[in-house]
Amino acid sequence: MALPHLASILELALDESYEVFLTRDYHENLVLAVMPSSFKPLKRVLERFPSIIALSATPPPQWFFKSIMKVEKEIYQVDVEEWGAKNFLKENTAIAVYVDATTSYRSRSPEIFGKYAQLIATLYNAMLSGVLLAVYPSYEVLKAVVSELPDTVNTIIESPQPLSEIVRRVKMFKKVVLNVVAGGRLAEGIEVMERGESLIKVVIVVGVPYPQPDDYVQAIATEINKVGGSSADFFREIASIRILQAIGRAVRSEQDRAIIVLADNRYVTQSLLSRLGLSPRLITRRIDEISRIVAAESLTF
Repeated sequence: MALPHLASILELALDESYEVFLTRDYHENLVLAVMPSSFKPLKRVLERFPSIIALSATPPPQWFFKSIMKVEKEIYQVDVEEWGAKNFLKENTAIAVYVDATTSYRSRSPEIFGKYAQLIATLYNAMLSGVLLAVYPSYEVLKAVVSELPDTVNTIIESPQPLSEIVRRVKMFKKVVLNVVAGGRLAEGIEVMERGESLIKVVIVVGVPYPQPDDYVQAIATEINKVGGSSADFFREIASIRILQAIGRAVRSEQDRAIIVLADNRYVTQSLLSRLGLSPRLITRRIDEISRIVAAESLTF
């Protein structure tokens, strides 16, 4: 590690708005991470300038800036859909909600992981070609589900390889399941394109991608509650943003079409669907009903 980089890390570690955490990387190696444990650094950036224009497809709501960050500036949000812009994510997707499983901690079991594997394998078999993007709330859930997939399913698992290398490997298969973690660089940034068309035809969001309950998440929750905010609302917002970012990998232009499966019974018991702004075509406990939609839509891809 270069000395200037090391010096900047040490400087952050001494800042009261940052804390040092111990985590693991993809190879299960222990890693020291210096992370912001409050929103003060972001607030300092926003208040440094007289005015700021921020562009985002998945922006946080106004209450985040006012109630949690305590930004004193006026906040205006403009939804381009209200000005006539099309939302291809809504117009070009078929949404199904699978409610016969959940990744909530109290319900996790080999049986649940087997159900998710069955869902993925069945929809994979219903596809004629293309990429099925399976998005998981954590690497632990990813490994548990992938281990249950049959050998007949072509699978690629998220890794630290360059995006270009992962895309190259994906394109080697006529159809493949690409397994990624919500909030990670692939779920937020990968594009698999060919002749201007997205090859990701099905996205399965396995569970609800809430931040995993570790020391860092607890530090953020403590900070939010300390300023009078709701950590539950904040983490629900994080999950919603992760979902939208992940399913947005499939629809990159007005020509792209995709099937989105939200696979957790909490999508119909919590206020997630309204926040996502998505209208399900189907809510079901039966995998075969979703499979028929995939098979029919695959003929038009």
